[in-house]
Amino acid sequence: MVIPRYIKLFIFLLVLSTRVGYSQVPSSPILWLRADAGVDTNSTGVTGWHDQSGLHHDAVQTQAAHRPLFASNGLNGLPAVTFHGWHFFNCDTIFPTLHSYSFSAVLQLDDTTVINNLFSGNGHAIWFNGSSHLGVMHADPPVLNAVATVPIRIRGSWVTVIFDSMSSSVRLFVDGRISDSLSIPQNQDPTLYLGAYRGAYCLQGALSEVMFYDRLLSPSELGQLDSYISAKYALAKRPPPPSPDTTFSAIPAQLQFFPRDVNDSATIPISGSLRRVGFDSIYLETLRNGIVIQRDCSPLAYSNGAAPFSFSTRIHAELSEYGIRVGVKNGDRDSIVTERDSLVCGDTYLICGQSNALRGFSNSYTLNPFVRTFGNTLSLNIRDTLWSVARSEYTGWYNSISAWSLVAASLVTEQYHIPICVISGATSGEYIEWNIRDDSYPLNMFTVYGRLLYKVRKAHLDRSVKAMLWTQGEWNTDVNYFANFQRLTDSWLKDFPSIQKIYVSQLRPNQCGGVGNESGLKDLVRHLPDSFSTVQSYALAAIPYFDGCHFMDSGYVAWGHDFVRLLARDFFGSSDTTELRNPNLRSAYYTTPAHDEIALEFEPANSILTITADTSINGKAHTLKDYIYLDDSAGYVSAIKTDGHKLLLKTTMPSASRISYLPDRLYPDDTNTVYNGPWIVNSRGLGAFIFYDVPIGGEQAVGNAAQSALSIRAIENPAHGRLSLWVSGSGSAHLEIIDDIGRILLSSPLELNPVEPLLFSIALPGRTSAAYFCRVVDSSGTAKMVPVSCEQ
Repeated sequence: MVIPRYIKLFIFLLVLSTRVGYSQVPSSPILWLRADAGVDTNSTGVTGWHDQSGLHHDAVQTQAAHRPLFASNGLNGLPAVTFHGWHFFNCDTIFPTLHSYSFSAVLQLDDTTVINNLFSGNGHAIWFNGSSHLGVMHADPPVLNAVATVPIRIRGSWVTVIFDSMSSSVRLFVDGRISDSLSIPQNQDPTLYLGAYRGAYCLQGALSEVMFYDRLLSPSELGQLDSYISAKYALAKRPPPPSPDTTFSAIPAQLQFFPRDVNDSATIPISGSLRRVGFDSIYLETLRNGIVIQRDCSPLAYSNGAAPFSFSTRIHAELSEYGIRVGVKNGDRDSIVTERDSLVCGDTYLICGQSNALRGFSNSYTLNPFVRTFGNTLSLNIRDTLWSVARSEYTGWYNSISAWSLVAASLVTEQYHIPICVISGATSGEYIEWNIRDDSYPLNMFTVYGRLLYKVRKAHLDRSVKAMLWTQGEWNTDVNYFANFQRLTDSWLKDFPSIQKIYVSQLRPNQCGGVGNESGLKDLVRHLPDSFSTVQSYALAAIPYFDGCHFMDSGYVAWGHDFVRLLARDFFGSSDTTELRNPNLRSAYYTTPAHDEIALEFEPANSILTITADTSINGKAHTLKDYIYLDDSAGYVSAIKTDGHKLLLKTTMPSASRISYLPDRLYPDDTNTVYNGPWIVNSRGLGAFIFYDVPIGGEQAVGNAAQSALSIRAIENPAHGRLSLWVSGSGSAHLEIIDDIGRILLSSPLELNPVEPLLFSIALPGRTSAAYFCRVVDSSGTAKMVPVSCEQ
């Protein structure tokens, strides 16, 4: 048959125009598979699918049983490669690691109830997990699996995935419309299968085209890609969602918590545009406990089909739940536009640290409707941004806060009638290093700090946080702890500038992390307030119902009851301040010429110290004198007597230079039992701070310290190379710098002025970072001592 020349020319131009139209895709893919080009088949199926990018990254299958099939009449009459649950291709290891990428595919699914992998490897997947919603994961097990909220059309759709490595976020597009933007970890797996994950969980459906780029596609390139696919495969773009009747630019969320201002109230703005025509006015009703207490009304003026409106209302910080109702009216119609309820106003606190900052109750407890939180505690999902009544269950389940913080917050609401919001950034089994801010990207959701900062900013509370509750350290020692804590507090005060207090708990002997000796860390924590004006340390020693790592429910209740007194004193003007602070050792000295008695002097000076009863472990009695160590040795204290804020120890070691209180973790004669008493406590039962290697001063009569006018205070503590001191008193005195094992490193005479304190600066010894003590002894023999840290 002879075909006329003009028909040949027409066919040539048609084919040419089709190829030109189909070639308009973004440049430089690293893989481009088209079912209408480069498909090799034999009697067993498709043996290879040739890459059209020019880079020869062909998809191949050498095993006949796993070869997909070729369909010449696939999606809308165009060819497709079909997979039946055991078919897949092996690909080159080209999936980018720690790098941005863009992926797009035209597909059909045969069964949405099974796992369907499109473009996956050994540790990453672009897949459908038993649904028609596209998912992306970059770790196995997945830290966070991003999932599109818009389903595909199973008989023909195209999907696009854009991963931005800089922000560690992924955007998911379905049929040319964005579905979601989510945080997701970096990919670290370069392997690649087409239609499978690790050679299994294979696709049941068909692929018509696949494009993959090791870069981000620009918005114009995305539009170019969508136009190409839509035209080629006769697939319609998803229509944009319909315009709402009303668009709110400001509206409270259900259960939202608002920070109180200086007038104990909060302003709630409500504004937007009404797009429903035919109404002449709009109104706002404010409700308190379900009863309308205020009604505001405004006329509507339409322009281009929309009428703007703006209101504000005030709610008071009290145990009442407020609500708002927005409605529109005309002559004979009254229509409710929206309602919000359970709105409260009060104070915000943050809690961070490890498991004791996270664990909730193991048994039933009572919800308090006036204790709120925001988001899910351990979630990495940026969409977990719902307000809720705080729960406290197990290890941070759902929207849980710690049991003891819930107890404290509930007590505040009961005693001071103020709603409380607690937002948790705690994580089990963590090091302090995990909490450090990523300064290059503070909102990094894959950091502990970034997740908390994101939630607090999303809640619009970052400028109204009252305090940070920090309980951490079981997985650390004192090595680099001070420097890391300083970085952390600097970050907190930068991102949450309204913080007035940072409450830090001193660990008790425990067997949580087992990372090493924590005596230095315990001692560091008790001295943190000397270095940070915002820090208030408190001790967990002597709180009952401790299991060796965590507290039982009753222990967390006791912790909450102790802690709420600190909040009451610092934020609610409580007058109940007697012996509210844990007793803290400030000096130790021999009291007799024979050096057979040592005085331990605690602050505050109004403390009335007692010693709890002996503890029986496995039938053996344990008494406190066995756990006062002189130069790291037990057995040299024969008796202990209490004297107000002092302990008087009878000792048989006249030349001891250092004294410590309690073993680091276990009873010394028991390799399994964590130390759990006896304790030094004050009249309220608050345990004294545990201390280690405190230098023992020379002979000093008991009572001299209280009668002397001598005082010493470190102005900068820790210091960077130099130490500034205020010393007040009269006459001659002597200054000593003592290291942590009792050696005198510097000795200098002083002349004190009884009228004006002496300010002077001392160069500290050029040693590695360490803890030191500064001691001043006046002519009467009275000694004063303060701890000093030096960072080189």
